[in-house]
Amino acid sequence: MKAKMLFISTYVPYPPIGGAYQRTYNLLLRASRDYDIYFVGFEKNKEDCKNIDKLKEFCKEAISFRLPEDWSRFSMLKQLIFNIFSIKPFTVCKYYKKDVVKAVQRLVNDKKISILHIDMIDLADYRHDVEAVKTILTHHNVESILYFRISEHASNLFTKAFWYIQYLKMLHFERKMCSRFTGNACVSEIDREAFSAIAPGASFRVVPNGVDTDYFHPNMEESSKKDIIFVGSLDWPANLDAINYFRSSIWPELKKLNLSIRLKVIGKGRDNRFPHDIGSSGIEYLGFVDDIRPHVWSSLAFIVPLRIGGGTRLKILDAMALGIPVISTSIGCEGIDVSDGHNIVIADTARDFALGIKRLSEDSKLRNILSQKGRELVTSKYSWQIIYNELKGLYDHGNPTF
Repeated sequence: MKAKMLFISTYVPYPPIGGAYQRTYNLLLRASRDYDIYFVGFEKNKEDCKNIDKLKEFCKEAISFRLPEDWSRFSMLKQLIFNIFSIKPFTVCKYYKKDVVKAVQRLVNDKKISILHIDMIDLADYRHDVEAVKTILTHHNVESILYFRISEHASNLFTKAFWYIQYLKMLHFERKMCSRFTGNACVSEIDREAFSAIAPGASFRVVPNGVDTDYFHPNMEESSKKDIIFVGSLDWPANLDAINYFRSSIWPELKKLNLSIRLKVIGKGRDNRFPHDIGSSGIEYLGFVDDIRPHVWSSLAFIVPLRIGGGTRLKILDAMALGIPVISTSIGCEGIDVSDGHNIVIADTARDFALGIKRLSEDSKLRNILSQKGRELVTSKYSWQIIYNELKGLYDHGNPTF
């Protein structure tokens, strides 16, 4: 008989497009072969009430809830105002709801849950509502560090102050909650070291991000490659900052080098809107696409000019699996086992980033080396089955010393 697991996520991870969705879906699918999964998630768009049915194909039960704050600006504003008086981060208050507590308690009592997997620190308060033999908390990022970086790069004092306060609240919350789980999964050794300093009494295990190396595969067809490409949801502050940084700082450096090149940007904007001028000066905004592979295959290089971030970027693993050279900032490729000039190009100033793009455009030998070594890296270290085996060790062994 399989052990019964309650898996709680901040979203419905279908379709598995985008970093966090890919991770959650692929690990959930593999876990369902070894455990009876009962899934609880939150709806981010109107399709999710139907997308949840896809999880029912391999989960014993899957239910989703709609958060007022994600659908109503008034509700969002009210929650933000109330959060001024709370010691907990805004996102933690936002996700903890009475109707969800009732559903969670029903599943625990009726199904005799023995493993609780909470898929993000924002949901950690549900730990109080579940008596389980094993409790696992996944950290996609070190959220407190991410909030601090957003504050650092904020464009105005109000936004800077908001994110700094959220950073302090999240730091306190992480310190308190991590030790209340029998095991914590984080996505990189860098994150593990950071969490060990934040919550030294808690147990942490590295369960890296991964990639579907069958779906994301190289394309052997020859094509004229003159574009560079950026992929990432533009309703996320880190990605939006990266594009604005590219436009304001890297793009002028490319112009100085007389490099004739275009940037393609793929990713949905907030409410599917984005400033119209992104299409100016050789930058083409494609919005959301169902399949990024043809666009990436036809590109000269995959760019990751992130200045804000945490965890690891699955987009880099996807690009490497597709056989496309990657140029990134150090923060962008943080936590991935890469080496500058061997399987990636790393550039931390606008000038160096532009020079890196120029070098890739002119050096076919370097492009081929990066493509080959990048693909070798993901197939040997970052396939989802390898990653799942790490997570299963956390499920099976309870509270080991990491």
